[in-house]
Amino acid sequence: MQLTDSHAHIDFPQFDADRDAMLTRAQAAGVTTLLAIGTGPGPEKLDAALPYAEAKDWIYTTVGIHPHEAKEVTPAHLDTLARLAQHPKVIAWGEIGLDYFYDHSPRDLQERVFRQQMELAHAAKLPIVTRTGNAQDVSDALDAKVDGIEHGSLRDRIPEATFTKMKAMGVTFDPTLSVMEAMQAYVAGKTDLLDRSLVQQVVPRQFLGQVKDSLNSPGAQAARQGIGAYPFRLDLAKLNLAAAHRSGVTLVTGTDAGNPMVVHGPGVHRELQLWVEAGIPPAAALQGATYNAARLLRADQRIGLIRKGYDASLLLVDGNPLQDISATERISTVFFKGERVDRAGLFEQK
Repeated sequence: MQLTDSHAHIDFPQFDADRDAMLTRAQAAGVTTLLAIGTGPGPEKLDAALPYAEAKDWIYTTVGIHPHEAKEVTPAHLDTLARLAQHPKVIAWGEIGLDYFYDHSPRDLQERVFRQQMELAHAAKLPIVTRTGNAQDVSDALDAKVDGIEHGSLRDRIPEATFTKMKAMGVTFDPTLSVMEAMQAYVAGKTDLLDRSLVQQVVPRQFLGQVKDSLNSPGAQAARQGIGAYPFRLDLAKLNLAAAHRSGVTLVTGTDAGNPMVVHGPGVHRELQLWVEAGIPPAAALQGATYNAARLLRADQRIGLIRKGYDASLLLVDGNPLQDISATERISTVFFKGERVDRAGLFEQK
């Protein structure tokens, strides 16, 4: 199989010191394709992820302005987006949309900037991937005729009729359960997710120790309190995912890696496990991380399937993930375009 993370952040400043090593570790965890969300820190840095997509042929990116920053947008920012959208490694416009969960920007400005970006995306012939926070956001996004939904609802049930409409429109759904689980743990000050076997394998012990120690820093405590004011409902998100599957919606696996306690690489494996916990058959979960993800990236003519002429990027595991999804974490070998990925160095990290 070939695993793809369809929603990751790799441009965050905490990765500046060892970004290349972090990406190498993600590959060693079996993730051989990655979609780097390109909204960056805000309108002042709209090409935040593009340099990494240019440097790595297995990384793709998006462009767009996050709804949180709608209040900062100027016409010059929109002109910059239109130019960046012409780059061949930019495969979608996102994550944009309306976020009435946090409401960091006034709603009228969110709506205006959303419409402006929709027009630019259509002119560039790029699919539009939207961030949503609740069921109404999802409904509004479908009314706007978007192509993909990120997150779904963080706090309420999405009606079955909405998923029926999503299926009919061919809209993809990326529930990012792993980041919801991680945010709940982060707010509670729990670090169990960092003790998972694959995380321990691929992340240097020193870095893991720093993350755990930082949870009680004044800055982290303030962040945890802020996030805690907007509670995530992982239980409802699982029910929404199950409803989407019943409706036949095309599902893709993204993790929102880069956020606290969501690790690039192992995060995809955890996402698959959460899907199966939600009632998704292992075969359907794996399809979300392989063929469906390849179609999302418009790369399904060379990745997503094990077939003659396709990239020889393979994750070999001990066990059958169709029977036990956790088998994806029991990695035997990773090949990237026919070359064996050196995993031995992982066990020498300090």
